[in-house]
Amino acid sequence: MPDNIQDKPLRPIQTFLGIVILIAAGIIVYSNTFHSPFLFDDDGFIVNNYAIRMTGLSWDAIKKAALEGFPAHRYLPNISFALNYDAGRLNPFGYHLVNLIIHLLSGIFLFFFIQNTLRVHPGKTRDIHPELIAFFAALIWLVQPVGAQAVTYICQRMASMVALFYILSLILYVKGRMAMRRDPGKFTIPGLYFSGCAIIALCALATKENAGTLPLVILLYEWFFFQDLRLKWSRRRIMWTGFFVIAFAGTAFWFLGGTPVKSIMAGYSYRDFTLPQRVMTEWRIMVYYISLFLWAPPGRLNLDHDYPLSVSPVDPPATMIALAAIIGLLVLAAYSAKKDRLISFCILWFFITQATESTIIGIELIFEHRTYIPFMMTSLLFVLLAFRLVKNRPLAYGLLAAAAIVFSVWTFQRNQTWRAPVTFWSDSAAKSPGKFRPHNDLGVALYDAGDINGAIIQYEKAISIDPGHADARNNLGNALFKQGRTDEAIQCFETALSLNPGHTKARNNLANALAQKGRLPEAIQNYQIILNEHPDHVEANINMGAALARLGRIDEALIHYQAAIKSDPYNPEAFNNMGVLFVQKNKPEEALACFQKALELRPGYESAINNLRRLEQMGK
Repeated sequence: MPDNIQDKPLRPIQTFLGIVILIAAGIIVYSNTFHSPFLFDDDGFIVNNYAIRMTGLSWDAIKKAALEGFPAHRYLPNISFALNYDAGRLNPFGYHLVNLIIHLLSGIFLFFFIQNTLRVHPGKTRDIHPELIAFFAALIWLVQPVGAQAVTYICQRMASMVALFYILSLILYVKGRMAMRRDPGKFTIPGLYFSGCAIIALCALATKENAGTLPLVILLYEWFFFQDLRLKWSRRRIMWTGFFVIAFAGTAFWFLGGTPVKSIMAGYSYRDFTLPQRVMTEWRIMVYYISLFLWAPPGRLNLDHDYPLSVSPVDPPATMIALAAIIGLLVLAAYSAKKDRLISFCILWFFITQATESTIIGIELIFEHRTYIPFMMTSLLFVLLAFRLVKNRPLAYGLLAAAAIVFSVWTFQRNQTWRAPVTFWSDSAAKSPGKFRPHNDLGVALYDAGDINGAIIQYEKAISIDPGHADARNNLGNALFKQGRTDEAIQCFETALSLNPGHTKARNNLANALAQKGRLPEAIQNYQIILNEHPDHVEANINMGAALARLGRIDEALIHYQAAIKSDPYNPEAFNNMGVLFVQKNKPEEALACFQKALELRPGYESAINNLRRLEQMGK
């Protein structure tokens, strides 16, 4: 291969055009996602996460979103959701727009990171412009179908945002080290870069736990590309290494607490797999992830994979094959480190960045968004191998462009699945027919779409798969209640509570059914159980208010409506119901304000329109 490294950068206009193409490609493949609804964990993390309901920019609102938002420790995503809520409430368009912007910025930063890496260590790419390699690697990554789950799935902004900070922190580190190399005696410019690197790394840690691998990646990068794999330990190098090891250990203790082993084992207390089973299964899952990078038509993609467990190293036999493949890749990385360092780094990057979610932590087995950071360098590996295998440069460019087009089509098609809850969960249930959750959530989607009979069928399928799961019993009760089969519904809710006494939704629904049957004291008793544990529960407060109002306890009912409004100032039902009570208390001005507020929050709200009309007639 020629020795003349093409270290002369492309003209700024060419680099600019490359970035424009990256942005355009990203916008095109995600152009059909802007109106996709909230799905799955979006409900818990956004729709029903009252901590992020910011109504006016203030320090208190930001602090509440950061410290009280769910999940804990993911401060910056929760703040970003609060800003989205303040700008557009629960209109998904704004959330998708921010997700896409984060994805595009991550792709651009990946371009610059690879570009700088190839200038630090060009390896066997000396006859190719670094910008061209960086461009194709960033393009392949941007349009990769597997990445759609980190972009289109709104709450997985956590995965894309941590990647943004992760890669930006690395860029700043590399720029700092390059500055040190150019001017060994000067520390001001490197110091600024390293300060930026540390600040952005902290942002990554405040976004998601897998940022904890960043110190290890920086240490590996330093050893590979700036220390040239030297093992001689100077005092400075010992201090440098020690800093990153301590940073990694500190991060682990921050997330796992002072008893990390106990914290890890606690995660298995409610799982249907053990730690050894998870570790062995993850060997196969990591190989499966690699296969998805190469071949990910929509038919292979699924939010809720029903992935079979490895119960021993030989059951299924693919467990040992997967382990052998992983060991083989790691041996290849070690063997090629001297002669083909870029290839080695890409392989090690994949396993290091996957380590948090694919080893011993007792979280769910498989999610595609976990490949978002690991696939960054997998894309570079893909491009490097393409140039190695195809010596004709124009042909190599054409094949990479063709791969990007195929990936783009698959991504666009996959995004079509996210356009509606019924479409999405039908796809998941068809791909995971033996798993409880897709059938249960498809039932919810059908219920919301008005197909009650279809919902009942799905709930019954879910119950047949997992008879001990309270959610499906509660949901079946909801569907039966909707059909007027109140006694059967009550039985379902009571069964759900026998399985899980703390199931708040089931208790609230049971109370509603009891109230429907005229058993108001029993209904109030169940609402109170909820409110004893969750005084700010919006639905329980509204329903308690309605039950008390039926008993003529107007003042007590008003207190509960006011509590609901305090928790959710944008709830039209609470304002409308409170207006009715003000009418009964002969306070027409207060009633008028409540009905108008309800209509402002929900234009066309029929009940509020009728109540307002009756109030006007009373005033004549």
